[in-house]
Amino acid sequence: MRVLLAVLLLCGALMPAVAHAVYNEPGAAAPAGDADFDAGFRAIKAQQWDEAARHLALAARRHPRSADVFNLLGFAHRKLGDLPASFRHYHRALEIDPEHRGAHEYIGEAWLMQGNVARARQHLRELEVLCKADCAEYRELEQAIRAFEARIAAPR
Repeated sequence: MRVLLAVLLLCGALMPAVAHAVYNEPGAAAPAGDADFDAGFRAIKAQQWDEAARHLALAARRHPRSADVFNLLGFAHRKLGDLPASFRHYHRALEIDPEHRGAHEYIGEAWLMQGNVARARQHLRELEVLCKADCAEYRELEQAIRAFEARIAAPR
């Protein structure tokens, strides 16, 4: 019985750290198990942007402190071509969690869609600090900036 109690206490102590690592969501319950969050995530994987935005908007109402929900909501709107909504959701994700690496990467890519390399580079610098330039988000945004600059420099 004591062993079981010790295991349960240990699991309870580790759960917040695991939830933060997976969902990057300080101060709020992770949206795991939320039907709309899950449906929105599946819709993103299937590139069904309208459906993703619809489900994630519903999840955002239930999880107004979830940086992950707002980051994915911004992603869906960016893929729909609605940059104003995309920026609004990315900014909300970063307001909730200024260290959200996914939001920094995706907002950087949105700035590139507007042709603003300087703003994209600001978020690349944030990622450089957050993960010491050794994370997928840094590498992907850096690659997107290089590709954008190569297109700009290419003769027409």
